[in-house]
Amino acid sequence: DPKSTLWGSFAAASIIVSIPVMALFYRLQNFLVSGLTAGSVKG
Repeated sequence: DPKSTLWGSFAAASIIVSIPVMALFYRLQNFLVSGLTAGSVKG
């Protein structure tokens, strides 16, 4: 049936695409948090 959705392939593709996005977000989150804490310290 060509109308049936290949949920297994769709789920695999979603996971493969989301992993780099989550990794990038994690790296940026650490960078932003360190930047905010460094900027909040007054000296």
